[in-house]
Amino acid sequence: MNLIDLDHCLSIRVQSWMKALMAGLGQ
Repeated sequence: MNLIDLDHCLSIRVQSWMKALMAGLGQ
């Protein structure tokens, strides 16, 4: 696994985490 794949994976994880956080705050 190279650095670009890792960065892409991390950004997707952060996006999903942020989405979950916003959903949690919205409730």
